[in-house]
Amino acid sequence: MISLQEKEKLIKIVNHSRFPHRPERGRAGYCVITGYYESKSLSEVCAYYMISEEDGLYWWNHFGFSEEMSKPTKKRSKNKSADIFNYLKEKTGKEITVKQFTEECSISSPTAYKFINENVGWFKKVKRGVYEIVDGDEERRKAKAK
Repeated sequence: MISLQEKEKLIKIVNHSRFPHRPERGRAGYCVITGYYESKSLSEVCAYYMISEEDGLYWWNHFGFSEEMSKPTKKRSKNKSADIFNYLKEKTGKEITVKQFTEECSISSPTAYKFINENVGWFKKVKRGVYEIVDGDEERRKAKAK
């Protein structure tokens, strides 16, 4: 991670570098600096800013950014809904906000609201944006026992 001052200093280096035969390389330098400042890996930077791996790697090595950051940092799950259900089972009985739910499950707010609406058996609304996580099967068993 670099500070804002270091970022500005590196951007000046890129601005003073001239690549008349490859103008996109200058843009790639700015993208790599900005991505590194935002703690993105090299592959995430290249995909996000749509720059070539070659240009991204050139600047990554030129600035001496850490090699461990050049690899993807986020673990992609093949079955996101299974991960969410596992999270809900761990948090059963606790109150969570939608913001907590989105951050801890790595999903967007619209996706979170859609998931909540599609799986109402898992959520009991406490107040706006706050839900209690309940186990729907357990609730039905308790209701039958009464």
